[in-house]
Amino acid sequence: MGFLSIDPGVRSMAIAQWDSESNLVKAWNEPTPKPDMSVSECIRHWSGYRTVLTTDEFVGEKPVVYPGARGLKTNPNDLIDLAMCASAFYSVLLDYPGTVFSLVEPAEWKAQVPKEITRERIKAILTPQEISRIRKGGEMHNVWDAIGIGLFASGRAKRGMVR
Repeated sequence: MGFLSIDPGVRSMAIAQWDSESNLVKAWNEPTPKPDMSVSECIRHWSGYRTVLTTDEFVGEKPVVYPGARGLKTNPNDLIDLAMCASAFYSVLLDYPGTVFSLVEPAEWKAQVPKEITRERIKAILTPQEISRIRKGGEMHNVWDAIGIGLFASGRAKRGMVR
């Protein structure tokens, strides 16, 4: 049956589908119709999505606030928007009996490794066939994160995306 791994975003949900032997079947960005959707709009948008999924096992990234570097100009409210969109999507997944759902924090699966290095480590773990199944489009760093979350959840990679 396999599972899905998810890296949530405000503009899209990055999803990686895995088979029962933890091989990557496909990975893609599932876009939202508009980036400024309310929580109720997010729930309505994603509500029909659950019916197209062929698994009842999911692992998703939990939005976490980490102390920023000195002088870093980030808006902490952006994480609130992300958490609301992720919650809407996750609630749709959980609305079915028998669903197995777990959350992982970024520090659990990728540690503090920069995105570029994480992506290269992920590529080194995947087979050429698996890499060919990654659909291009949208914010690809999120797709690589969804794949990394799946590699970690399946045991194919340890913390920091090492074997």
